[in-house]
Amino acid sequence: MKLLLDENLPIRLKYRFSAGVTVSTVSDEGWNAKKDGNLLELMEAKGFPILVTTDKNLRYQQNLKKHKIIVIVLLSPDSRYNTLKEYVGLIESELPPKVSSNVIEISLKK
Repeated sequence: MKLLLDENLPIRLKYRFSAGVTVSTVSDEGWNAKKDGNLLELMEAKGFPILVTTDKNLRYQQNLKKHKIIVIVLLSPDSRYNTLKEYVGLIESELPPKVSSNVIEISLKK
């Protein structure tokens, strides 16, 4: 499974995923500062089916139905590495996506 980490996530988070998941970052792809709509188009063109982000507003700002992209939104209290690394197992449990929606929200249950 191939996924892209949004630029609002720490780059080193990509090293927490298991070997079966190919992870790239917006920075790896040279897509820093791209507007969301353009980023989704670039993802599709390069074959990324999944975007992982903490941007809770992306679904309201973009027409995700016109893209063949699944957006995984991490409902995290912050974007620090030590917090977000706890989400990796939950993200992997959602792969491949089994939902018909374009958005999957993941939160840590305490």
